[in-house]
This record gives sequence, structure tokens and C-alpha cells, in this order.
Amino acid sequence: MRTLDKYIVTLVTKSIFLVLLILVLLVSTLDLIDEIKKYDFSLALAYVLLSIPQNTYEVLPFACLIGSFSSIAKLLIANEVTAIKAAGISTSKIFKILFISSLFFSSFSLFNGGFLAPNGLQFGNEIKIINQKSRVSLKDNSGTWVKNVNEFINIKNILPNKTLKEVYIYKFNTNQQLEEILTVNEAKYANESWILKDITSTNFMEKEILTNKIDSAVISKFIDLDLFDFIVIQPNEMSLFQLNQYIEYLNNNNLDPYEFRLSYWEKFSQSALCLIMIILSMTLLKVNPRSMNVNYIVLQGVILGVIIFYLASQLINYP
Repeated sequence: MRTLDKYIVTLVTKSIFLVLLILVLLVSTLDLIDEIKKYDFSLALAYVLLSIPQNTYEVLPFACLIGSFSSIAKLLIANEVTAIKAAGISTSKIFKILFISSLFFSSFSLFNGGFLAPNGLQFGNEIKIINQKSRVSLKDNSGTWVKNVNEFINIKNILPNKTLKEVYIYKFNTNQQLEEILTVNEAKYANESWILKDITSTNFMEKEILTNKIDSAVISKFIDLDLFDFIVIQPNEMSLFQLNQYIEYLNNNNLDPYEFRLSYWEKFSQSALCLIMIILSMTLLKVNPRSMNVNYIVLQGVILGVIIFYLASQLINYP
């Protein structure tokens, strides 16, 4: 019995990993072609390699679907399922063996999507930031530093919804003398403009230091939005632990955590989809290979799996 368990689990696992390898190589190659257009080859390659866990996370349900269906179809076509049943092993026993495999891939999806993939994406973005080093400094204890012509901008807190908290703008003249310091409590991008709130201006160029306070101001140019994409961590780049912390932070500050809560539960739904895809393939065990076209049934199952994946993604993104 243990030999049978090992044989079926190995067959299904190998098949799923083979499909997974093909899909990840395909997606990563397309990513590399796209990144080469924007960066040099070594930087693009490093970013794509760090994105492999994320690509694995995204295509794993499809790999589970195709791999499990193809492996069970192989057993049917070779009449191995018939032989197993003739040996007195029930269909429910085979279901149990396959269910163990589905739990492994479901757990792997959750671990990869919840921890490995987000870390890979964060490191990948830091590599991109290195390419922007003339304009951006990596984060340190004092926050994120951005250079903008004759200005140095220090940002203490960056929110993914294009909102900056505690911003300090140091303006220098052409002689590199400090001209003015602007302290902005909040800066938010909306309607193609930046809205600055609670501004304190300290001017050093007059005979005496002048301080002025402004409730709000609207400016068209502040931080390049392309640059903003590098310095902000998106919800899909956060681990489960980071998402949980950030959702709590947003709730405590009366901010909408919807996008982050969505990303949090999406990781669990992706894990559940891996489980569902393999369970779906178990229906093949009821097929009689002599009276029905196995390949046709496999095609139907794969199409059904794709529909389930699509409906699940729509459901998780439904407001």
C-alpha cells in the first residue's frame, strides 16, 4: 500500500512540477524581454530571477490543474487505475492519496505567496532603485531621500495610494546654499496634481529667518510618478505579516484598508485554488477509458478549471 501511495504521489508531483517549470520559464522569458527594453541586461536578469517566486505563485494553480489531469489521464490510458481497483484498492483510497498531494501544493502556494514571493519582489525593486541612484537613496532610519533638481526631499512614510506622510523639502540655490525648508504633513496625488496639507515654510535667504504656515496648496510637479513606483511597496509585494500589520495601521488611522485586505485574502484564495484544481482532476477516476475518450474529458476538465479560476479571481476582486 505504501508503494502505491508513493507511486501515485510521485507521478502527480512530478507532472505538476514539470508543467510549473514550463510555465515559469515562459512567463520569466516574457518578463525578461520586457525588462531589457528598460534596463541593461544584467539588471533585468537579476530582477526577473528575483521575480521567479512571484511567477511561480501566479501560475501554480494552472500547473496543478494541467499536471494533475495529465498524470491521472496517463494512469487511465495505461489501464493502471483498472489494475489498482482490481487489486482491491477502492477509488476513495486513491482520492485520499491525491488529496495528500493537493494539501502539499496548497501549503506550498501559501508559503511562497505569503513570504517568499513578496521578499523577492521587494529585493527586485531595490535593484531597480539602484538604477535610479542619481535620484533616489535607499531607505534608512531617516526615511527615503529623493533628489529633484535643486531639491532634496525626505519622506518619512510612503503609502501605496500615492500618499506621503511627513515630508521635508530642502531647497538650495545655484550656489548650493540652503534657501528654504518646507515641512509638509501630507502630500497626496489626485487629479494629475499633488495636494499638500499643513505646510510650514522656513526661509533662510532673508536677513532674518522667516516662518510661514499654509493650510494647503496644489502643485502640478512634485515627485515623478515613475519614480514613485520604485519607492513604494505595493500590496502584492507585502508578506502576510506585513499586510496584517499595515491593515491594522490603516484601521487605526481611519484609512481605507480595502486594497490590502484584498491582497491578504487573495493569498489564501490562491492556495485554495491549488487544492480545488487537484480535487477537480479526481473526477477522472470515475471515467471508463474503454467507453469514453479520456483526452476529451481532460480537455473539458482543464476548461472547467480555467473557468473556476476566472470566477474566483472576479469574486475576490468584487468590491
